[in-house]
This record gives sequence, structure tokens and C-alpha cells, in this order.
Amino acid sequence: MKLISYAVVLCLAFSIVVTGCSSKKEAENNQETQITETEKEEIVEEETEDSHEDDDDGYGNSEKDDDDFEFSAKSGDDDGNVSVDYGTKAQWPKDVPSFFPKLNGKIVGVIETSEDNMVSYTVMFDEIKSKGMDAFIKRIEAKPGWTIISKTLEDDVWIVMAMNEKNESHLMVTVEDGESGGMMITFKR
Repeated sequence: MKLISYAVVLCLAFSIVVTGCSSKKEAENNQETQITETEKEEIVEEETEDSHEDDDDGYGNSEKDDDDFEFSAKSGDDDGNVSVDYGTKAQWPKDVPSFFPKLNGKIVGVIETSEDNMVSYTVMFDEIKSKGMDAFIKRIEAKPGWTIISKTLEDDVWIVMAMNEKNESHLMVTVEDGESGGMMITFKR
């Protein structure tokens, strides 16, 4: 039952993180609807004078600022712990067993939850270097003990769920457009 609770908490945390992040284009569209025509003309004039449009996201932040962003938080008690690392502090968790396959890409966020002897990680990626769902499934199946529970491919999104009964471990991988996505990893310590 605890495992189901962990999975639900991880899915909720992952969905909050994913849905809370709007694209730059959506943010710009929302911003444009709240400004007057005069302000629009001023913005257009400024943009034509500035030849560095790609360096600025429209809010005065450059892509370099995004790459240097850091966020870290921890909370816990005797029953369990939660920690979040986002940005340059985010790294592949050191205690994830080697029998877990790993996506190749830039890690941008890690959420850890633990209770008793169970630990769950949600690892978020950008710039994923993947050859697709079938290639990743082969990597999972190459590791001993893994069973594919579910695989879904729809439009530009693929999802794979797998379990390793021997090691009491679960894995869910979601990749969108072959560029960004996440892994939910659960295992017994």
C-alpha cells in the first residue's frame, strides 16, 4: 500500500512541476494580451533596435540565466523526507542502484521522497538524447529482472512503465518530442 502512496505522490509532484511550467511562447502571449497598443509599438521599436532577441526571453532574462538558476529545498520528520533540487544543483541521485537504466540528457530537476526503507525519485530532463521508445525498452530489457508493464506512444510523447520484482523497484519514463521528460524511480533501500 505504501508503494501505491509513493507512486501517487510522485505522479502528483511531477504533474505539478510539469503543469506549473509554461512555455516561453505561452508566457509571451499572456503578457501581450495585457498591454496597450502604444506599449506594443514601443516594444516593437526596442526589439528592432536590439539584435539579440535570442539572448532574451522577453522578461529580461537570458538563456544563460536559465542555465544558472538554482533551487534547493528539504523537509522531513521521523516518518519521511522530501527534497527538491532544481537547476545547476540537480544531479543523478548517487544512491540509485545500477540496475536502473538512465535517460541520456541534461538533468534539470530532482525530487526525492523517502519513508522507512523506500525511496522515490522524480528526475526531470532536457536535451534528451534518445533513439525512441523501442530503443529505451531494449535498454531496460538488457538489465536483469526488468519486466515491461506498459508502453504508450502517442504523437510526440512516449511512456514506459517497468518493474523489477526481485529488487522491489519500479520505473516510469515519459519523453516528449524526444527532448524533455522525466523518470520516476522507486526502490527499496
